[in-house]
Amino acid sequence: MRHMSHCTTVPVPKVLAYCTDGGGGGADDALSTFVILEYIDGKLLSPAEFHSLSADRRFGLYTSLADVYVQLRRQEFPLIGKPMMMGGAGAGAGAVGDTNNTVCVGEKTASLEMNMMQLEGLDPLSIQNFHHDESGLLQSANTYTRMLLSIGYNAFLKSRNAVAADMGLESLYNHFLFSKHVQKWIDPSLDQGPFVLVHGDLHLSNLLVNDRMRIVGLLDWEWSRVVPVQYFAPPLWLSKRDAAQLANPNSWQLFRRRHFAEFLTIVKSREEEMYGNSLLHDEWAGRTEHAEPLIANALENWTEVDWFIHQHLSSEDPLSAKDSLLAFSEEDPLRSLLAEIKEQDHRRYQDELDLLIYPDDDHGQGNAKTVAMSLPPPPPPPTLGWMARLKPISQGAGIIGATIATAIVMAAV
Repeated sequence: MRHMSHCTTVPVPKVLAYCTDGGGGGADDALSTFVILEYIDGKLLSPAEFHSLSADRRFGLYTSLADVYVQLRRQEFPLIGKPMMMGGAGAGAGAVGDTNNTVCVGEKTASLEMNMMQLEGLDPLSIQNFHHDESGLLQSANTYTRMLLSIGYNAFLKSRNAVAADMGLESLYNHFLFSKHVQKWIDPSLDQGPFVLVHGDLHLSNLLVNDRMRIVGLLDWEWSRVVPVQYFAPPLWLSKRDAAQLANPNSWQLFRRRHFAEFLTIVKSREEEMYGNSLLHDEWAGRTEHAEPLIANALENWTEVDWFIHQHLSSEDPLSAKDSLLAFSEEDPLRSLLAEIKEQDHRRYQDELDLLIYPDDDHGQGNAKTVAMSLPPPPPPPTLGWMARLKPISQGAGIIGATIATAIVMAAV
């Protein structure tokens, strides 16, 4: 935050006081780690307010939002990771900044999604450590992408709720197709950079605006990190749709030609005024043509892989898709084995969830199964859903199948 205050005009709250080492309060002291920021007189926009903005007020918001993005794009670093003050705990190579406020990249990247996986027990950090060198540094965009693929597939394997009912094989096939697609997306010329700073959670909920819809405060920088430039994505929330909806090619093209086109025009104008070039405009114009931000989003959010494949890449008719899935299954029987493991995981997870939602009451009014069965099942995602006739398998065979399937899928990358 101090780096942004010194090097840009992005409206960042001033840090008045902070403590990151516990301050002697111990790990269990909720107040031992804190940050105190200055008060900023502004308001948060609700989605409804944002959607109802007049053209003039939307222009004001887009202009100040463009100023944030074009300045973030120019914060380049020689490494991928977490920025910190030089000399701080974990600080390492790659110092960037002025003499009074030197910033370096000295820790591994941390994201909201990775934090949630860690809390869920999916252990993404062990895979992250494997892809860094002995000094804990990462200087390759391609390695970073392979790391995210591995983390996402590991989460798919370990999560108990990774597939919908009777769709284990299709989800496994989707991860296989996604890995192949990512291989085509990787740009070898960008392997060594540029590596740029992202906020990590730049949404409406972190934007303070004034009455003229100008951004007066950008909050919550705890997930800021330095990433390959391919991951410097535009604000998809301008579309008023989520990533799953945008994965539909028609929705994506509508976003490009309406909401994003309006914002991109302002980005170009602000860039030319501030820097005399249109660097970010040109990068985004090229990458959005083939929905590349959705690829980066799915790499960072593994639960979006299914939606991206089904909505954006699956153009086959149902019969052809069924044949493709059957060929994928027959190519290696262990794939069907792993699919059944994931479906068993889902069934056990759903049973336990039902017990939490519909517990037995003190009056014996039926058990969770009875109550749950009386409710209509939730609609499945738009998948084929035909491979459901697989025999139960042993846990030992499941472990072997998962191990081999991991190697098979990741070998595609």
